[in-house]
Amino acid sequence: MSAQTGSQSGLRQTYTAAEAAFKRHQWDLAQQLFEQVLAEAYGERGRLLESENQFAAAVGDLEWAGKLRPRNFDVEYHLALAYSGNGQYESAEQILSRLQARRFRRADVLAALGRAESSLGKFQLARKHLQQALLLNPADHLSAYTLGLVLLAQKDVSAATRVFVRLQKALGDSARWRLLLGRAYFDNSYNQQAEVELRRALALDPGIHFAHHLLALCVLRQDLPGAREEAQRHLEVEISNHPGEEAPVFMLGVVLESRRDWAGARSYLDAAQKLAPEEAGVYLHRGHVELEAGDASAAAADLEHWLTVDPDDSAKAESGQAHFLLSRAYLALGQTDKSLAEAKKAQSLSSEHATWEREKMAQLLSPKSSLDSASNTHALVNWTELQPPNIAAASQLKELYTKVLANSHDRLAIIAANRNNLEEAVRHFERVSQIQPNFPGIDFNLGLAAFRTQRLAEAVAALQRAAKADPANDLLRQLLGRAEFEYGDCDAAIPDLEAALTAQPDDPGLLLSLGTCLGRANRESEAELVFARLLKAHANSPELHMFLAQGAYAMNRIPDARTEFNNALLLDPHTPDAHFYLGMMALPQADFLTAEREFRAELESYPGNQKVRYHLAFALLREQKRDEAMRLLEEVTQAAPGYAQAHYSFGKTLVEEGQLVRGIAELEEAVRDDPGKAYSHYQLGRAYMRQGKLADARRELELAAKLKDEERNHQPAASADPDLRQ
Repeated sequence: MSAQTGSQSGLRQTYTAAEAAFKRHQWDLAQQLFEQVLAEAYGERGRLLESENQFAAAVGDLEWAGKLRPRNFDVEYHLALAYSGNGQYESAEQILSRLQARRFRRADVLAALGRAESSLGKFQLARKHLQQALLLNPADHLSAYTLGLVLLAQKDVSAATRVFVRLQKALGDSARWRLLLGRAYFDNSYNQQAEVELRRALALDPGIHFAHHLLALCVLRQDLPGAREEAQRHLEVEISNHPGEEAPVFMLGVVLESRRDWAGARSYLDAAQKLAPEEAGVYLHRGHVELEAGDASAAAADLEHWLTVDPDDSAKAESGQAHFLLSRAYLALGQTDKSLAEAKKAQSLSSEHATWEREKMAQLLSPKSSLDSASNTHALVNWTELQPPNIAAASQLKELYTKVLANSHDRLAIIAANRNNLEEAVRHFERVSQIQPNFPGIDFNLGLAAFRTQRLAEAVAALQRAAKADPANDLLRQLLGRAEFEYGDCDAAIPDLEAALTAQPDDPGLLLSLGTCLGRANRESEAELVFARLLKAHANSPELHMFLAQGAYAMNRIPDARTEFNNALLLDPHTPDAHFYLGMMALPQADFLTAEREFRAELESYPGNQKVRYHLAFALLREQKRDEAMRLLEEVTQAAPGYAQAHYSFGKTLVEEGQLVRGIAELEEAVRDDPGKAYSHYQLGRAYMRQGKLADARRELELAAKLKDEERNHQPAASADPDLRQ
């Protein structure tokens, strides 16, 4: 039996046992088993995605698997490979360094670490680890090739040549091998050696993909007499053999531009733009060609478009040339004022047209050129020793794992809801929605859980999707109307509330919500009728006083709200959320003793409410009762691992107490669970700064500033202290 088959069999057994425990309401056992299922399914699907080069998706799955199964070698190793494939080389290096310390003699870890270090430019470390990997596994041809690249980057050509000679003896000579060698030399600016290897590749296989393209770039870079004519011939062959690729088409347009063949250049640049309309470079070159060909109107349009990309400092020469060309185009169109303005901009950036003419080809041919970026030439030559997976089998496996993941998250959400851990329920329902958007009932369940945790934007969005699919569902319309009301969208809420009242004409929540919305819409007479119905039917109901209190609280009428919450408690001392809201109203007044008392009273009736436990911890921190507060925060983060605000407060407090490692871990979790909060990124950045991780600190602080600007521009003013938010 294969490892894959055995893994599926074990997963099926665990899933079946989890379902059985769930049906018997054995919540602890069911949760434990479903979390095992998630860890296994995420790990397996992540490895499949990584093997298919779907690295971003693989990272997401394997990060989930890592949370559920920490310090698991296979999960961490494949996550590191996925990070590398996704360009996250620092993250890959961190994981592989830890694994290398724990399993020093593993060739695969050393090889992957060396490749990550090579991508980060840490060539001496890469050389060391790749050599160690090859001592353990001399048949690792990928590591040998990577070592050769590292040696070339270090300018140790003789050592690189020895590596390549040994590798060729092991693999045999082939066009593919010569192409790989040519690309290795080309990337490190050994142009003569690159040309030799590329010509050998073409001698062995005249139609090999990418060789003519690379050879064209190579001869252009050397710029010998006749280079542009030869490059043109190679690019024409590449395009003929492999049509539909933008990079050689664009490059041929540039070559013809340099030869002042305006008609030919425009034809190929037009074709390149159709193949890759998002690539900016084509607009600059085509603008120049159009201007020289006498089409000033088209030139102006292309140059204006190119300038909208706002080139960075590295493109100042090109930017100056673009303004210079645009000035000429405006002048040809008779727009003298605009022409003068562009000429001034050009002068401030790059005054010499000839300089750009001389340098633009060199810029295009540099290893880090815009052409490399545009055409993804780093992927032109990929080394692989793996056979491609059976696509049909892999697709079926991914579908199986997707269904298992969605079902398991749904079950865990229901378990969390049964324990009144609604933040955790929302986290799992959101994951179901992401994994399988058409999962039965997911929008309603997500909307209900989000509404009960006052995550109103998410609740409204989910419930609107559910209502669109099931417009005749009265319960759904009722919940949607209430969510829209509390979110403040009365225009949307009124028709939903009216529809819900036809099925439940005396429901106090519906009546209160509808009456309030009608009042806000200046429909006073209708609002008065609704409130009269409400008072007639529910004069002595604690629910009525709760709804009145919440309405007053939402409108910041704090004394009225406090009176109504207390009235509800007089009728029923265990009225849900009454003590909680009384505590919340005490916090902005800095009356932390009252807040503590109210939160404790709420927890006596509803001990599973993690939101209340979190706010009690906050009040205790303000009272300097740190030991109990820290214990409560740790309980909340364990009981509701997706509660970002709890991780934030716990992490911030740990950092303040000097526990940097634990504090940073909690702040990182807060950022993962809710990446849109500026204050979480800010505190994490400050913590990284204290730990000496300056690059990480700079990244987080810049992101915090960006998010803060977005909040300022698009959102109403929020509480100055994020810990006061629910």
